[in-house]
Amino acid sequence: MKTDIKSSPPSPILLADYRPPSLTIDDVDLHVDLDPQKTLVRATLTCNQGQPGEITLDGAQGLIVRSIRIDNQTLDEREWTRTPDGGLTIAHAPARFTLTTETLINPRANTTLEGLYESGTLLCTQCEPEGFRCITFFCDRPDVLARYRVTLRANLSDYPVLLSNGDCIERGQDGETHWARFEDPFPKPSYLFAMVAGKLARLTSTHTTPSGRSIALAVYADQADIDQCHLALAALKRSMAWDERVFGLEYDLSTYTIVASHHFNAGAMENKGLNIFNTSLLLCETATSTDATHRRVESVIAHEYFHNWTGNRVTCRDWFQLTLKEGLTVLRDQLYSEDIDGYEVARIDSVRALRGGQFAEDAGPLAHPIRPDSYISVGNLYTRTVYDKGAEVLRMMRTMMGAEAFTRAVYFYLMRHDLQAVTCEDFLSAMSDSSGLDLKDFARWYTQKGTPTIHIEKQTYDRLARTYTLDVTIQDHNKAPIPFVVVLFTRKGTPLNVQYGKTTATEHLAVLNDAHHRLTFSGVTSKPVASLARGFSAPVILTGQKPVELLALYRFDSDGVSRWDAGQQLMRQQMRRHRHANAPLSQSLLDALGTNLERWQENPALLADLIALPSEEDLARDWTPINPAAIARRAHGARRQIACAFAPLLRKIYHALEATDPRATDAAAMGRRALRNRCLMYLASHPEDEPKRTLVIEHIENNRKRESMTEIYAGLRALVDHDWPEREDILQSFYHQWQDHNLVIDAWFSVQACARRGAQTRTAVRRLARHPAFTLERPSRAYALLASFATNNPSSFHHPVSYRFITNMILDWQKTNPQAAARIMRQLSNWNLLTERLSKALRREIERVLAAKPDPYIYELARRSLDT
Repeated sequence: MKTDIKSSPPSPILLADYRPPSLTIDDVDLHVDLDPQKTLVRATLTCNQGQPGEITLDGAQGLIVRSIRIDNQTLDEREWTRTPDGGLTIAHAPARFTLTTETLINPRANTTLEGLYESGTLLCTQCEPEGFRCITFFCDRPDVLARYRVTLRANLSDYPVLLSNGDCIERGQDGETHWARFEDPFPKPSYLFAMVAGKLARLTSTHTTPSGRSIALAVYADQADIDQCHLALAALKRSMAWDERVFGLEYDLSTYTIVASHHFNAGAMENKGLNIFNTSLLLCETATSTDATHRRVESVIAHEYFHNWTGNRVTCRDWFQLTLKEGLTVLRDQLYSEDIDGYEVARIDSVRALRGGQFAEDAGPLAHPIRPDSYISVGNLYTRTVYDKGAEVLRMMRTMMGAEAFTRAVYFYLMRHDLQAVTCEDFLSAMSDSSGLDLKDFARWYTQKGTPTIHIEKQTYDRLARTYTLDVTIQDHNKAPIPFVVVLFTRKGTPLNVQYGKTTATEHLAVLNDAHHRLTFSGVTSKPVASLARGFSAPVILTGQKPVELLALYRFDSDGVSRWDAGQQLMRQQMRRHRHANAPLSQSLLDALGTNLERWQENPALLADLIALPSEEDLARDWTPINPAAIARRAHGARRQIACAFAPLLRKIYHALEATDPRATDAAAMGRRALRNRCLMYLASHPEDEPKRTLVIEHIENNRKRESMTEIYAGLRALVDHDWPEREDILQSFYHQWQDHNLVIDAWFSVQACARRGAQTRTAVRRLARHPAFTLERPSRAYALLASFATNNPSSFHHPVSYRFITNMILDWQKTNPQAAARIMRQLSNWNLLTERLSKALRREIERVLAAKPDPYIYELARRSLDT
């Protein structure tokens, strides 16, 4: 039921108001007769409320009641009522009882993609966070754990594949109808329930655990897509082996199944034993997918599998504890990616994503702790802060404990709380008990919002005493411990073996928790260069480092992440200080960049990151107020200067890497393609038009023949920024070649939405929104256009015309799928950080959204955005 925002603004739900459930459910027996328009659900629940009295179950307006029985006694309609939001209240129920309800639902009419819905020829579910109540009446909260037995029945020709959680224990057929019965022996919350029915092809394999158990693995997808699922199956097996080897965790059922859906609001869902994926994060092959997609598929497959322990067997007590499962699982999939792709490249990707997205969230009105204390719509808790900063907070804990002690502590936590719904305090207590580390002060990271700043006030080297002293101050912080990793180098790049506290080593960990700190290192034989917060040891902003020291670190720091970070800081410092579009980068910075370029054969993947300019989102942190168009001009000027300074070397590297096998998907091959495409992007910014136009067009055509989508996409990305006569023909040719391949066309929409062409892009995006292939019914297609434009192209997006367009789209979309529309609404939140003209225009649009009495998902984001 939609709330009337104007007459009755929705009230927030508070963490402080949490109360344990008054009703528990031990067993669930579901019988589901599947039909696209009238699915019949009979749910039999074994209930216990401790004493007789009134009970209320969650439900949804779409549930049509056929019958309600308690202990096989049918209730008269006077004995039960529906709540305003669709729930069910029964006036009198025994202390212990069996409740059986029969309800009808219409999956085809369910455009929200929550609960049971139709996705093409499939019927499938999404129950996290509160979708199970759209299927049947239930205590739909994560701290109610029950065992499930599920019987699915459907027309055999329409739905030949029937799937649910757990193991299939029985199958049968009655004429044109068939059925399958599934049993999940482990108690789980309702958000982990899943079922799928439809026409699907499959790939199968097996995995043998260290204890000798054989697990049957299967990936299901449309027949046309199944050949693109081999990576997913291989990645699943790698993930299972990694979790066994690193964390000592085995899978617990005898089957593990993954299903691809074209209509899915999120990326994927870790339903117990039956993961459902958006096709954009499951299908992958070199001819149609980029290396970035390959890495993302590998990472998300791992993420959802790792949830089997960190989220499923041990789940969260309430949704405020969401980072308990998501932050920990993000960290685990990051560590996995660092093993698969290489530590430096994977870690840089994580840091770049954090700075580009979560730091911006921390800086605006939607800032919140990793464990929020209130919400209106639970779906709005799924944020970069809860996920990405949550992972960084745990990584800090890992740094303080040490990797081995952290891994042991996680295992201890999982064993202590197996098959329980727990809190962040439970987690911290287990980690402390296992490791011996006092985490009382560290717990403040769970309740503070914002990004702390560590400023280097002074660096002092005493040659006679052989001491080096760092004076630092911390701003925007509540004394939660910050691990600060330090390595001192000689001026020639040799790490120094020095003493800090009682320890003599080349790398030292300082823990900062006060506003002011003085760090003193002894036995320092020469004036050092300090590598600080090494490996991005904490999610903080570091300021005050001298350019000469950053230049040295950018040349020789032995940790690739710190070396990259030094270069990023240098570039940001210079672009902040000299904001004119054509202001030159310093010769010393160009010399350091050139030193890195000359070593291109050592580690092409790392070099692709080392020579990259900071993103426009990252640069925006240094501009007050934010002027996206000016930032884009400054970035373009810097790209052009680098292209001019190193054109011969960039061309040499570009051509030398042409021989990379387009079918090779190992980390080294991906790294070579990444560097080649970085060179192409720089050369495409060169002021000489004809050579770069020829280079880009030949690059696209040559790689079309080689079937290397990674390089074709890079060519299109370089092409769309220019008004070359071939531009539209190439884009249309690409569309006609791939129009039957949904994910490639998603990329076609996205690349045009990212074109840095200002008013021309704004016009193009509005035109693309009317394209026959564009639809709001497929979230991945809508995200490809709308989120790419609003998130990844700030200079073209930030204009009153775009604000009106995007709010119109949000208001239209939220009528059918408010959760998906809310993802776009988030991009409007930091209006107050913009220039006066832009901030006024964007605020007017947010006010217009509120005036339209939107769904609570949208209302909460709009209201919080204005409450600055």
